[in-house]
Amino acid sequence: MSLTFHESKNISNQHLVTAIVDEIKQYPKLFLWIARLFSIYKKNPNNILSEIYEQAKSFLSLEKNLTEEKIEYLAGKLKSIYELVPDKFSDTRSKILESVTYYFGPVTKGLKHEKCFVEPVIKDNNLIVGNSEIKCDLVYYYNDFNPLEFVECKADIGNVIPKTYAFEKAKKSHQDKLKYLECAYQYLTKRYCEPKIYFACYNMNYAEELNNLQNNWGFNYINFVNPVEILNGKI
Repeated sequence: MSLTFHESKNISNQHLVTAIVDEIKQYPKLFLWIARLFSIYKKNPNNILSEIYEQAKSFLSLEKNLTEEKIEYLAGKLKSIYELVPDKFSDTRSKILESVTYYFGPVTKGLKHEKCFVEPVIKDNNLIVGNSEIKCDLVYYYNDFNPLEFVECKADIGNVIPKTYAFEKAKKSHQDKLKYLECAYQYLTKRYCEPKIYFACYNMNYAEELNNLQNNWGFNYINFVNPVEILNGKI
């Protein structure tokens, strides 16, 4: 028995994503201010673009290592993201979260890993782990007998796991994702090693949503991580 990972995607190389993430790699604390902007301004109506630009500069100026030129550069890139059509804006915002999590992960402190797979199909010989073609954004792997870490990236966790909704009222795609994670968790725990499972999000406060997920929906082995936790002690 041996696990294999089959991925058809790589981490995003979209220009606006890499431009932002490259700066975060150099100045990790930037992610906190950018995450705050993305958390406050979840949509991109044209009538507040100038407000978003000024707010971006205000947040970025809190990073003391940045020059005025760098602040203007990054604020301009962020404004360009907000100028995208709504679907592209949402996708870019999400891809930045995924790329930062990929670079700074795994989330579990001290977890051994050699590789992070992007949306892999995980197989045990010819059997698909999780019994589904559904995939998780990021999966960290060391070997078959050390925990895998699954990280699903959701810009606003409240859109996936609301504070009070019953599981049956959640979107079908979100139900299906959780059912996949449940199947993968049970399979790996029984045959290999209990995995770690997280939803990464821009939300700094997620206590009510997490309570709903763990105590009402019954997924007590799944946790959330916010921007500070994603950086994992690197600030």
